[in-house]
Order: sequence, then C-alpha cells, then structure tokens
Amino acid sequence: MQTPLQAIEHYLKGTATDEEIRLVNDWYYSFDDSAITVSPGNEQLRDLVKQRIYSRLDQTLDLRQRTVMRYRAGIRWAAAILLPLVVAAGVYWSFPRTKPVASSLKAENSPVVPGGNHAVLTLENGQQILLDSAEVGTVASQGGMQVLKSAEGRLVYKVNDQGTSTGGVMYNTITTPRGGQYEVVLADGTKVWLNSASSLRFPTSFRETLREVSLTGEGYFEVVHVPVKKGGAYQPFVVSVNAAMKVTVFGTKFNIMGYTNEAAIKTTLMEGSIEASVKNSKVKVSPGRQAILERAGTHFSLEHADMNEVLAWKNNEFRFHNLDIKGIMRQLERWYNIETEYVGKVDHIHLSGVIPKTENIRNLLEILETTGKITFSIKGNRVVLRAA
Repeated sequence: MQTPLQAIEHYLKGTATDEEIRLVNDWYYSFDDSAITVSPGNEQLRDLVKQRIYSRLDQTLDLRQRTVMRYRAGIRWAAAILLPLVVAAGVYWSFPRTKPVASSLKAENSPVVPGGNHAVLTLENGQQILLDSAEVGTVASQGGMQVLKSAEGRLVYKVNDQGTSTGGVMYNTITTPRGGQYEVVLADGTKVWLNSASSLRFPTSFRETLREVSLTGEGYFEVVHVPVKKGGAYQPFVVSVNAAMKVTVFGTKFNIMGYTNEAAIKTTLMEGSIEASVKNSKVKVSPGRQAILERAGTHFSLEHADMNEVLAWKNNEFRFHNLDIKGIMRQLERWYNIETEYVGKVDHIHLSGVIPKTENIRNLLEILETTGKITFSIKGNRVVLRAA
C-alpha cells in the first residue's frame, strides 16, 4: 500500500506519478499525519511536518470565507510548494517558527496576468504578423510555402498545393514577448515550443545537406529524421544558440535554455543523441543528461538533469528545486511581464516547490510569503520583494 511518506519522497525526487501527487495533496489537506510511519531517528521530522502543517492552516483560515472550491484549490497549490520545504526539515528556511506568517501583500492597481500564446512572426520581407489576432488558416505565402495557423493555435509551415517550394532560401523569425509562448511546426515536420522572451530564426524550407536554425531564450525541440536522398544518412539539424554555441542533432527531443540574464546555457536531452559545441570544445550528451556552458565559458560540464524541472515551463508549471529567489523571480518576470525590485539581502534564500503557471500573481506571491523569509508588494507591473 502506497503511504504518504513514500509519495513525498518520490515527489521530492521528481519521480512522483499523478496518483502520488494526488496522494500528497490529499494527505496535506487532511492535516493528519497519523498514517506515516517513521523511524525513531525521524521523530523530529514528524514534529516539524506537523508544526508547519498547522501553521499553514492558521495562515489560510481567512480562505474559509470564500467558496469551498476556492479554499481547496488554494490549499492544493500551497501544499505544492510547502511540502517539499517542510519534509526537507528546514533546509530552505529556519524551523521552528512560533507564530504563523500572515500575508502582508499589497497590490495597487495591478494589471498583471499570467502569460499565454502570444507571438509575432516576421517574414523575409520584414512584414510582421501578430499571431494572437491572426485568424485560423493561411496567414502568409512565400517561396511556394504556406504558413498556416492551426485551430490549436500553432504555426505550421507546409509546401503549397503544387507540392514544391520555389525561389531561394527565405528566413522567418518567430518572437515571443514576455508573457508569451508559442509552438511552430517547421517545413520538415520538426516541432519547436518557444518559451517567453524567446525567438527562433529558421528557413521556410530546408535544403538537402543541412537544416539550421537560430535560437535565443528557451525552446524545446522534437526533431524528425530526414534522410539524405543519396545514401542512408540523415540530414543533420543544427541549433545556433545566441551565436555562442551550437547543438547538432539527428532526430531527437531536447531543451535549450539560453537566456542572456541566466548564468549558463543549459542543453538537456530527453531522447536520442546530440553534440554541443563552442569554439574548440565539444561534448556528446546522452538522454537524461544536461550540458552546461557558463557565460563566457569555453568548456562544458555534464550533469544529470531533473526532467520535470527542465520541462516545467512547457508543462504549464513552475518547478523549483533549491533555486535562489532571484532565479525564481526571473522566471516570474518572463511569464507575468513584471519587474522586480529587491530590498534587503535575499541572495541566501533558496526555495523548492511546484506552482501552476495559470496561478494569479497575487496568490502565487502569497504562497512564497509563507516561507517567512520574504514579503511582497505590487504596484502596476512592479513587484517589490523585501527580506523579512
């Protein structure tokens, strides 16, 4: 029989199933840890868990004045960020806390909303098309290629009805703003998901010898195999990242995070095989591994990757594991299109948890405030973060 403790352990490792996640949330909502069996040496952990649960209950009593459904939803997502911190026995904040932390969040005329499918397509001739408002169907035709917006809201490149592309190579660029994301299907069938504040420059059709695109920001790729007409080889697919490094693939699934305000470019492989290269250095990456290139670095390091954390943005959630608060806020800035002002020393604060990207910004910040380490205020699209 699955116990809450086992489910929590899997949750912390990022290996929890949907059923285990449900079990963790149900257990938290019940406020009853009597079903958990811990070894004698873990009695202190039991006390810490119990104390933090009841502290969180006290903090959310005001929610009872709202609808029952809203109350349960609030608890569910509070649990998502709270449980990993609690079970880690105070790794990310100090225990015990004798009084619950009441939210002091003030929001004045805040227009902040979660992001969505927003992007601009720039054609070869410089024409720009706002994809948000473009109607389903053909949005452009160029070089014998049709550019379609599907009913699902993705951009699709397709050879015209005559079955041929004409003219020289033409390049398009799709750009997502802060608060935006988009999916595009390239002419060869390769699928690319762009995260917020990202761009992809690509040819409208690919030639026989090489497929190459350029990425800024973050993107997830599912590259299809395209055989070379002569011989049994496949056309390589190359991603140039910020003009700083390249990733060569032959049909695979991978994620590249290359934001210029992050400390490193991280390339994570889910399936297949890729090679990351910069100047005179290169490294082959196997599934489940991540190639890391520090800013201005000349060599890669390889690490095991938490796939749930890497793909959280694509799966419509924020997922943090011992991440510094400024790193968390950079993600929120890109998705909610906000600016952050820091008051006091916060560099030492690290948090873990999972929160849906659909969450209202105020509710999300209130959840972060339950750590007792930080407080927030919002004015317009500016968030002030203060050390508690």
